[in-house]
Amino acid sequence: MTTMAYNELRQVVEADRSYASPGLRFGLYFDGWNPAVFTPVKTDKKEALKKACALQAAHKDLIHSLIERQRGIAESIQSRIAWRGTMFSLGPFVTGLGLEHPLENGFSFLSPYGVPYLPGSAVKGVVRRAAEELALFEPDPDGWSVTRVWWLFGFDENSAFFKKKEKDTPDVIAQELARWRSAYDAAISACDPVEIEAIIRLLPDSKDRDEWRSRGLEFLRELPENRELRRKLHLVGSLRFWDVYPEIAGGKLSVDIMNPHFNHYYQGDRPPGDWGSPNPIFFLTIPAGSSFQFVVERSETAGMPSSIHDFIGAGIEQVMLFSFKWMGFGAKTSLGYGLMGSESELPKSTAQPGKPANDTTPQVQKKEFSVPPQTHKPAHKGSYHQPTAEPQTSKPIVIQADSSLPDETQRLKAVLVTAVANGKARIKFENGDEMDASKFPPYPLTPAGRRCTVEVTTRGGKPIKAIFKGFI
Repeated sequence: MTTMAYNELRQVVEADRSYASPGLRFGLYFDGWNPAVFTPVKTDKKEALKKACALQAAHKDLIHSLIERQRGIAESIQSRIAWRGTMFSLGPFVTGLGLEHPLENGFSFLSPYGVPYLPGSAVKGVVRRAAEELALFEPDPDGWSVTRVWWLFGFDENSAFFKKKEKDTPDVIAQELARWRSAYDAAISACDPVEIEAIIRLLPDSKDRDEWRSRGLEFLRELPENRELRRKLHLVGSLRFWDVYPEIAGGKLSVDIMNPHFNHYYQGDRPPGDWGSPNPIFFLTIPAGSSFQFVVERSETAGMPSSIHDFIGAGIEQVMLFSFKWMGFGAKTSLGYGLMGSESELPKSTAQPGKPANDTTPQVQKKEFSVPPQTHKPAHKGSYHQPTAEPQTSKPIVIQADSSLPDETQRLKAVLVTAVANGKARIKFENGDEMDASKFPPYPLTPAGRRCTVEVTTRGGKPIKAIFKGFI
């Protein structure tokens, strides 16, 4: 009986499943098991993943149908749609790496359809974080404030600016928590008193409402110190973020690789060095150029002030475009994955005419240099249903070479145009100007799209070098 069951199971495992959805081929029918002993394969992991990449015509039609269904629903409730637009992945996109899988790197597939998707909860988390950064850290928050984040995204008693340092909190985390708390203390003074009072009215206990009604600013200062008071606030927020179904460029998924060389350092007590053996780790991604339809729905929240209603249109467009450009969606965003843009922003070859695309030698510098502004965010376009490429909001300041000027240095924000190679990369400043930068760390491998800060040295008003100072 046992032999019969084993043979039948083996036939199931070894059967052709090419017709199945990517989700089934990645999960239930994953062709990465040793059929003799039913253990994950030790080699050929990449080939096993490739068998889960292809999308059959039926699966492409299914994705298109899901998107069209969302579009039809959105158009039927147009008055409740706060923002809707189609964006394109400027680099690889991956989500669900933490899900269980024999190869230890999962991927999010929509059950029972087996097609890739980005959960609406994940979209909300990214956009909320972007709204908090606009409210707390941007010199010009574009109308965003702490209270408006709460009214639109909900009150979270465990927000970063409410957390406190514990005994075992690493110093770097403690410094970051202190930075968020300091920003919160400075930002609450810009909150609208009417919006604060409306939040206080949500407290269930009349004694608490009477105590804090006329002391709105003190109420906001008390929240980080009083956990019990935070727990009394129940505010869901008026925005709903729909699931996103990407239309995959090329009609198939891709296999990407992480290749750590220092396992003996990360998992042991030996120092890192070039003698370490690489450990290639393969995982699924959605290729660059895939399209993503985002839909944000608004709902009525009891007690919400009229100022929030008036702010939703422009505010949501601002924070969505900020999220696409600077935050990224899905996993591995710190390495440039998940950045989004309009179709016109899809990456193109950065090679000069007659120069190979993979040539990373320095390019000829321009004789003029435009100093990018220190802060730059997408401007409100007026219509929040059709996001477009970000325009230049001000004319760049052009510095002409002047030998009488002394050498100067300044730190600026930039984005990698090329991947880091031999400690060098091509960078683009916030106003679009490019130059080469050096002294990037050789590990981990950093692809294009990663944000960083560089120290730019000018001589006679002309830039002569840019040195890497840190990733953002």
